[in-house]
Amino acid sequence: MAKLDPRLRFLMREKPRMSAERAARFGLTHPARQKRGLTAKVDVLVRVQGAAALHDLRAAGMRVTAITRGRSVIASGEIPLSRVGRLERMNRVRRVEAARPLAPELDRAITVTGARDFHSPILSIRGQGTIVGIIDGGIDVLHPDFRAPDRRMRDGAVVRGNTRIRYLWDHTAESVAGGKVPFGREYIAAEIDAAVRGEADAPGSDPAGHGTHVAGVAAGGGNIDARRRGFAPEADLIVVILDRIGDPQLAIGNSKQVHAAFKYVIDRANGAPVAINLSRGTNGGGHAGETQLEMALDDLARKPNVAIVKSAGNEGAFRVHAGGSFLPHAVRELEMDVTGRDVEDDLIEIWFDDEDDVSIAVCAPNKQQTDFVAAEGKRTFSIAGNDISIDIDCDAADIEETRALVTLSRGRKKKIAKGRWKLLLKTGSVTVGRFDAWIERPSPAMEARRPYEQTQFSAACASNDRTITTPGNARNIITVGSYVTRHRKGGAPVGELSNSSSAGPNRYGWLKPDLVAPGEVVYAPGKVGGKHTLVPHSGTSVAAPAVTGTAALMMSQQRGLRSYQLKQILTRSAVREDSSAGAPDTRWGYGKLDTASAVDLATRALFPTISRVRLLGTTIAWKTDIASRAELRVCRDKQQLQLGRNWHIVRGQRRSRSHKLDLKSLPPGKYFCEIVAYGPGEFFSEDDNDGDYYTLRIPRAKRRRR
Repeated sequence: MAKLDPRLRFLMREKPRMSAERAARFGLTHPARQKRGLTAKVDVLVRVQGAAALHDLRAAGMRVTAITRGRSVIASGEIPLSRVGRLERMNRVRRVEAARPLAPELDRAITVTGARDFHSPILSIRGQGTIVGIIDGGIDVLHPDFRAPDRRMRDGAVVRGNTRIRYLWDHTAESVAGGKVPFGREYIAAEIDAAVRGEADAPGSDPAGHGTHVAGVAAGGGNIDARRRGFAPEADLIVVILDRIGDPQLAIGNSKQVHAAFKYVIDRANGAPVAINLSRGTNGGGHAGETQLEMALDDLARKPNVAIVKSAGNEGAFRVHAGGSFLPHAVRELEMDVTGRDVEDDLIEIWFDDEDDVSIAVCAPNKQQTDFVAAEGKRTFSIAGNDISIDIDCDAADIEETRALVTLSRGRKKKIAKGRWKLLLKTGSVTVGRFDAWIERPSPAMEARRPYEQTQFSAACASNDRTITTPGNARNIITVGSYVTRHRKGGAPVGELSNSSSAGPNRYGWLKPDLVAPGEVVYAPGKVGGKHTLVPHSGTSVAAPAVTGTAALMMSQQRGLRSYQLKQILTRSAVREDSSAGAPDTRWGYGKLDTASAVDLATRALFPTISRVRLLGTTIAWKTDIASRAELRVCRDKQQLQLGRNWHIVRGQRRSRSHKLDLKSLPPGKYFCEIVAYGPGEFFSEDDNDGDYYTLRIPRAKRRRR
């Protein structure tokens, strides 16, 4: 089993100067951080066995910036590319993954969802006592909608309200001596208030307005227009600036930074209810929740008082996915159209089961073709003047599946050859027979300089399903698509799903998105001509924070809820009408966000508490505080259990407060178990033994003596 991500292996085969340039293009680092003539330092996420292995990472030269402990121990940080090989040789290192750039996925929302009902003086549910976390590409801290309302004194003087931003971590700022963050700079509320009063420079910035808009949808205070306040207008904010969207020199936000950002927001919330929004993503990965970032966020989402919300992505109309079935002893062709502007490496990931015998080749528009590369093969070719790399990694991410990374590079040419390229998938024996392929986006910096570079599958090959962007495919993350509440030219009609909204399911069949929210022409805080105002944006980027703000309102009514429990309430209360009447499905999820119903249901939903778990031979016993229906999710592999693959379900027959389930009917072996308790209304709680799972061994039956 290869431990290294194919992107890292690809970089390690390059010459030092070229590897530094490519590392920047892959979003693994930034040119300003490289020293001329030296090998690149790269951002990575590493999954290890046990916390003791973290010392090994540091000894190998990795600068660890964030650690999450749960069902997996995942560390993110920076390491010289020349030392990545040391990580691969360590016994306690399970997987080393290259960080990936996450691009942004960019009124009537409040009225349509019913949120305004709770903002009224009668109910006054506005997110008090909760925190909204925003992880994005900047924020305008001086915008009035992120402050408490101004007060007019008797003498007519106006006293500006204090900021609602408790903490701001700017990844792009210069570090200061004695800072409490591993890179960049942290600002506290007092420093932001000084900027509001004009006594200091304002921290952070937001050239594109994306982060400001997202924060305004979730938690804008309505100080400019009370009719267009955010969903949780009295929640406090914790903000992380990953990059500055709109500034190509600083468009470096990647999954290592996102990992550190989530950990930071949760730590700074210090136990208070916090709903965290991420409105950006990537096409990379197997779209099953198996990336290191998704596994880490999946664990964080299981903490009490934490909600994690992710935009579904805007890939629905961009032909970036192809998938289908293999036939044995045949060749399947996948056609790709390359534009005349393509100067950046094209990365294509192809995933299929380890039990299927598949080899891969590439054919250029001029009909030149590479050799076929079989499992565990790593080959580089030159055709049509371009360089082609094929790297096939079996048991990718420890999930008994194969990932092939195909890289098209310009080589000695100025561009990748324009025209129709083909991926050729040649099969031998076939057992499972399903494949999926995704084309990665160009880097955010390249999109800013040279738009319309995206390589696409041909219309005949492309499939709009399974296009939820990473990290939105994890089970416990709340993933949000977009529908239309205000029509725009060329867009879908009001009430319909946005044309670009990504569709599910994830690769293991889990329903995604979970629900949809208003995302077409939504007004929120911004700036026009240097003046603070409200501006329109569209996309799942602005649909997700509607759910984030709603989650904050829900958490203000019932403390201790976890992300997967909030998801149950949101999906049960979603509206299914007109075009969404057929939900749940892989486009609408469970339907349209209904904030009013969700907040009301949050006050009434009962989730069982699981306690007093005992292991008795082949039996697991436990108690619940209310009568519940019992279930065990059982799997031979921890990671597959986390991802929801190859489960075996054992169910109890009646509701009780005392539960006992026996696994003796299963084949002999070691099993990892997760307890599920279904209470009134089938609202369920889970217990995974703090990430370790409950472990049972089923012995072999003893042979009777004759």
